[in-house]
Amino acid sequence: MAATFLTILLSLLLLLQSSPTYSIRSHAQKGFVLDLIHRDSPSSPLHDPISTLSDRLRHSAERSFSRFAHLSSRTSAASNGTMAMRVRPGLGEYLVKLGIGTPAVEYLMIIDTGSDLIWTQCLPCQKCFRQPSHIFDPRNSSTFENLGCNSSLCSMVGRCNLRKQCQYAYDYGDHSFTKGIMASETLAFEVNSGQSIKVPNISFGCGHKNGGTFYGDGAAGILGLGGGPLSLISQLGSSVDYKFSYCLTWPQSNSSSSLKFGASAEPPATVRHVVKTPLVKPSEADTGYYYLALKDISVGKKKLNVPAGTFEPTPTGDGGAIIDSGTTNTLLTSKAYSLLEAALKSAVKLPPVTSPVDYLDLCFSFVDDNELDRLPNVTLHLEGGDWLLSPANAFAVAGKGVICSTFVPVSQPLTIVGSRAQVDVYVEYDLKKRVLSIAPTDCSMSG
Repeated sequence: MAATFLTILLSLLLLLQSSPTYSIRSHAQKGFVLDLIHRDSPSSPLHDPISTLSDRLRHSAERSFSRFAHLSSRTSAASNGTMAMRVRPGLGEYLVKLGIGTPAVEYLMIIDTGSDLIWTQCLPCQKCFRQPSHIFDPRNSSTFENLGCNSSLCSMVGRCNLRKQCQYAYDYGDHSFTKGIMASETLAFEVNSGQSIKVPNISFGCGHKNGGTFYGDGAAGILGLGGGPLSLISQLGSSVDYKFSYCLTWPQSNSSSSLKFGASAEPPATVRHVVKTPLVKPSEADTGYYYLALKDISVGKKKLNVPAGTFEPTPTGDGGAIIDSGTTNTLLTSKAYSLLEAALKSAVKLPPVTSPVDYLDLCFSFVDDNELDRLPNVTLHLEGGDWLLSPANAFAVAGKGVICSTFVPVSQPLTIVGSRAQVDVYVEYDLKKRVLSIAPTDCSMSG
């Protein structure tokens, strides 16, 4: 009997050692790495095995417009109601796993560099959308605490209700919404070394009323990575030196994309050419967006000579050019797009063809894959250096013998550099120095 008890005890000890848990402080010096899952990846719960290439391109374009409605509505009230088109469910392209509460319950969350608030659906529900996992129940967590009404974070997103709770309401431009109570909780991240890192006292939204295009999305909420004080990176703060990075692989790749924090966010030694460009901040507003100091664009060796100021945000944050992980396509304000379209028509020596995909306007036909080797690069001229988009970043095969530009025109002054342009590019955000670092690399090998 004693021998049996000893055997069980040793087995439990080995099990605990095989999956250790660390505090964020123990990883502050070396940082940590998480795996990202693209929504169209075979490993994603949102993967549709019967969808065609055209289906996926159309859906991503529809999500891009949905995303544009959300982002532009936060920079300009006049943009509400201008996107008279279908939208696809979902405000993001990449998912991450994390545990919420003590004991931790695992959920899939959408990462979002275009918003700050971290939130998940919570019981009891007044209105909740369908999600594959159980909805988070604060009563089952020993570390859940309501955020005090006098908290500085409460004043940024909510107001005190009659029960002395910090009540928040967060609306997205595509009419999605989340409403509930601000709270603090312990988050647990399973890093790709097989370890678990616990981060206590993270402020988040416990959403009791949620809806809109989240319905059927498969995620339990949003992990905000924007530049504002409510975002995960701002709350982690000095423990990760206000740095994070990602390296996005192609959705159908067998290798996962990575999201890195702290010292791990530094570009790997294999990266040779790094462009550092300032993150612009409007003088009179803090939208939390990551504005680029974009000056001009080239197609091949031909510079477009986009009028000066086209990509600059106003002091209140209207317009400008932002980098965003949750938008697939690159959406160009019409003043710049008309110049790009003319340059692409001149540079691409293939016959134009009607697009088989909604919203992708500029398409060409080809017979042999070798013809695609002559497609031009597109260069984004940034303050501090150039960001070269290869043909794989700037074009997409939309069907048999058809290839389309992934740049899309929008009537608003806001330009968004989307995730397709960022595939196989190491992107690092340094919020303390207000610097974005960009380095082309093979993200399937970056780890």
